[in-house]
Amino acid sequence: KTNLSTDPAKAPNLFEVTMAAYETITLDLERHVKRDAEEFEDRQYALFTGVQIHGPNGSDHCWLGKASLLIKGEFSPLVLSANPASHV
Repeated sequence: KTNLSTDPAKAPNLFEVTMAAYETITLDLERHVKRDAEEFEDRQYALFTGVQIHGPNGSDHCWLGKASLLIKGEFSPLVLSANPASHV
């Protein structure tokens, strides 16, 4: 369930719809993986969620929303850091 308005006079903008979809998909994915982990206890998962942004002139970008690990049924944040030495 989202907090988006269904009133045409208060229609959500593109950003609000995109973020509601992102949150819904993230919750669904986390729930699915957690249920799968109940059956396959030895599995470990790395989850990445975000939004693909289609820009002008065919450019595409990705906003990373959440990164997490699921080990033995428990979620923990996965912290990503940029390594300047790896950029060429």
